[in-house]
Amino acid sequence: MVRRNGVLPLLRPIVVLSPQWFLLAHQGRPAARPAIVRSGPAQAYRLCRDEETGPPRSVLDGTARSGAVALNRRWFPAVAGMAGCAVAAFTARGRGRELDERAYRALNGTGGHRAGTTFRAVTELGSIWASVGATVVLSAAGRRREAINALGAAGTTWLAGQALKKVYLRPRPYHALPDVRLLIGEPRGTSWPSSHPAVLLAFLTVAARNLDLSAPVRLVLAGLAGTVGLSRVYLGVHYPADVAGGLLLGRGMADLWSAALPAGALQAPEAGRARLPRRARVQ
Repeated sequence: MVRRNGVLPLLRPIVVLSPQWFLLAHQGRPAARPAIVRSGPAQAYRLCRDEETGPPRSVLDGTARSGAVALNRRWFPAVAGMAGCAVAAFTARGRGRELDERAYRALNGTGGHRAGTTFRAVTELGSIWASVGATVVLSAAGRRREAINALGAAGTTWLAGQALKKVYLRPRPYHALPDVRLLIGEPRGTSWPSSHPAVLLAFLTVAARNLDLSAPVRLVLAGLAGTVGLSRVYLGVHYPADVAGGLLLGRGMADLWSAALPAGALQAPEAGRARLPRRARVQ
């Protein structure tokens, strides 16, 4: 009994694996993997990895990163929504409103004629019609699916912004404050949140993801949305808190849209069908 339980289990791996060690020693690597005597999930995966038939490490890491990004896109809209509500509540009255109005007066029309002309041109990039024009341009360049997807995010953001305006009902600065420099025509609707930076940021964020643009390019596009937000304050139609709420809305809606309809869902069935790795033969 002692011999059976103590010695034979130790010799069994040597007997089973000695032919494989012989091949490795004389040929460097066997031409064909011998059959697995007693296979299991760990051994099958090891064979796939050794024979380079399974997913490489980079693919596994990329899958993990993609899962983390998708998870972030699901919870960030809730964080953005809570932050936007906090900004709106803080600037509704008291000290927060005083700071918001002070920042508005510091930025409103203080840069001269050239700055006014520049901001009047830049601010229209945040209109929904600018997103429609960008969709037409991208479609003509052969990226119709990606463009329409980004336009859907922009349109949804615009609708959400209009609904929030009817709920919050914050008066425009030129209706609430004296001596305001109104440098463009009076827009319709109330003040919070600012729809122009929200719509533009939602469109650019989703389009950049769909087109797989680099991080520096995405940063430049986000800066463009921030510039549109600054133009709304400079031209006299929004408070800084309105712009902050609009940017949070745009980014939150972009992440929510991407989580519900990721870029991979836009591919044609032929292009989106992944090539499955060859399975290891287990006997």
